[in-house]
Amino acid sequence: MDLTSEARKVRQLIGYVPQVGTLQAESVVGEELVFQGRLFGMSRASAEHRGREVLALMGAEEFWGRRAGRLSGGERRKVDIAMGMMNQPDIAFLDEPTVGLDPDARQEMWAMIRNMREKWGTTVVITTHYLDEAEDLADDILMMEGGRLIAHDSTQRLKERFAVDEVFVHLDATDVAETAWSHSGVDGVLSAEYSGTDAGMLLSLRISDGERTLPAVLEVLHRRGQIPMRISVRRGGLQDAFFSLTGKDLLA
Repeated sequence: MDLTSEARKVRQLIGYVPQVGTLQAESVVGEELVFQGRLFGMSRASAEHRGREVLALMGAEEFWGRRAGRLSGGERRKVDIAMGMMNQPDIAFLDEPTVGLDPDARQEMWAMIRNMREKWGTTVVITTHYLDEAEDLADDILMMEGGRLIAHDSTQRLKERFAVDEVFVHLDATDVAETAWSHSGVDGVLSAEYSGTDAGMLLSLRISDGERTLPAVLEVLHRRGQIPMRISVRRGGLQDAFFSLTGKDLLA
């Protein structure tokens, strides 16, 4: 569809939830949802039915008669999304839907977004600065910097290309005869360093594709007579992809 000449048709197919909500403190939730539905041509009865349906999906049926000013930030965000879904859109645009929410509220929001996709088959487009959120929810990722598209791929392929796992292998010092790591036969080891600790030796590794590489690393240690006492892993993710592509740490 042409966005200029067929704007009304386009608007019927999309839902939009801005980063900053539009509810006034004195607004009654149910009345706002009905009004939103009426703007899309629904009868009052249909709009009320739809409004109660979307609130139920958000786990927020009890909000119907409340004023927005009596809701928490997370609760108001649920209502914002309910308003954006009143026309049961094919595509929903959510602008930073979890900004300012606490961890529990973020998890609830993620669950609601998954429910929208599963129950209504809605395609959900999210803008977010939280890469853990993108990694958890998204099938397809577009990374941008300074208004410029720098990467577009599936979440899985971006992780396969760029993610770096950090592995920390704690060894008994008496088992360590040499402290030079041999990369022989182990593809995917990007760096390795031994260091002493109070409990023995620590082998710190940066590896790509940890699920494939780590077993080969353990096999090398076994051949060298180095038996791990403990192993800890920090899995890489989209943060590594962003840093590799921009040279910047998004969390810095």
